[in-house]
Amino acid sequence: MPIFLSLGYMFANKEKKEIKKGKYVFITIISIALMVLEGLILKYFNLQKHDSMYIMLIPVMMSVFTLVLNANKENNKTLRNIATVIYIIHPIMIILIRGASKIVNLESIMVENSLIHYVLVVISSLIFSVIFEMIKKRRNNIR
Repeated sequence: MPIFLSLGYMFANKEKKEIKKGKYVFITIISIALMVLEGLILKYFNLQKHDSMYIMLIPVMMSVFTLVLNANKENNKTLRNIATVIYIIHPIMIILIRGASKIVNLESIMVENSLIHYVLVVISSLIFSVIFEMIKKRRNNIR
């Protein structure tokens, strides 16, 4: 976590300059491909204890940060708020999904299948964050 907070701080305080979007899209795609390769190699050789952190995730996030910071500036505040809530809430969603899977007796699908578990965590985190942002906006409009 500290590495991504540090990267976010670094990018937030970095001087904004025009970028070549195509270059960063290409870098992002290559970084993601290398991260997938890293994950497959680690899984094949059974070298990892957890599958939530990869070295190639750092260049992926650096290129994604660059693309996001240079995207449409109009909705940046809302997107930043949603992204922050996702980042903070996703560990709780992991716990909730694990608990719910035990209750409905679907651990083999909802937890042991890491792709489905990942998708469930992403979707639930996103839904919670968007709802949270909508409630916050409504509450601020009432005042």
